[in-house]
Amino acid sequence: MYICDYHGKRIYVYDIGYSSYEESSYVQLTHTKKFTEAQLRRAVIKAIITVLKWIDEKKPKEIYLGCHGPGFDDLDKFVIAELEKVGFKRIKFQAEFSIFGWPSLTDNSHWEGQRGGALDKVYDAIPVKLRESITALGNQREEEMVKAMEERQKAREIAAKKKGEGNV
Repeated sequence: MYICDYHGKRIYVYDIGYSSYEESSYVQLTHTKKFTEAQLRRAVIKAIITVLKWIDEKKPKEIYLGCHGPGFDDLDKFVIAELEKVGFKRIKFQAEFSIFGWPSLTDNSHWEGQRGGALDKVYDAIPVKLRESITALGNQREEEMVKAMEERQKAREIAAKKKGEGNV
């Protein structure tokens, strides 16, 4: 994807980050050069190596290394800074929207006290009847799931009992 800046130059957009089972972080950068995925990967790896060499030389205490060495989540800010030194620029967003993704959108007692103002505004904007309907549907599906699990457990117990009777 590319966008044009006010001088009419093509500016290409790149998404750099990481994800794990519990978190993720991405930074959107621009550059006047069009990189393939392989070229971008090489640029990021080069920046990682530069950061690791800096750590090896300066031994900064503020970077968590752990017994296995640092993960990308420990170095990403430094890697982005290295990429900025070679012409990448951060995108300046006009506005952003981000909310805590785990709590229910339709039940404001879920994760109470940890929801944040933006999530509460979403909740307040959803019509009451729609919130109630979606929450009821969720409860119904939860009950169906529990019932199905109980039925599977009973079937396993019956099968185990029959298997045990054949060994007598």
